Amino acid sequence: MTQPERTLPLADTLAARQDTLVNLDSAKIMPTSDIQTDILYFAEDSIITDFTENKVYLYKKAWFEYGEMKLEADRIVIDWKNSELYATGVTDSLGAISGNPFFTDKGTSYEIRKEMRYNFKSQKAIIKDVVTEQQDGVLRGETIKKNRRW
Repeated sequence: MTQPERTLPLADTLAARQDTLVNLDSAKIMPTSDIQTDILYFAEDSIITDFTENKVYLYKKAWFEYGEMKLEADRIVIDWKNSELYATGVTDSLGAISGNPFFTDKGTSYEIRKEMRYNFKSQKAIIKDVVTEQQDGVLRGETIKKNRRW
């Protein structure tokens, strides 16, 4: 006849395995994010989060702030996976567009008449139909690529 296997009480089992546990207080866990400062955003009508696509949709008088950059529009899509923003106005039932994007970066403002795609990691953008004032003049462009510095 064989002896039945003896099991330790729970407290003894934990004590016996203590050497295999990791001390989390001494472990150094560093975040792997490229974000350098706070990100703030707001929408008057609604904020919809799509967790499967990792996107946030902001509607009506929405804004997004990251450091010295601020983007305002009636429709902003935040794509966290690609670190991108997409902004445009909203067309009503009569075809009128309202809430076109307005972009401010390091004290310079840009009125956008169509749409804007901005990568907040690289600080590059593609803007369609933009108007801005620079050095006593008004500049307008159909499709503009914004590099890191303007």
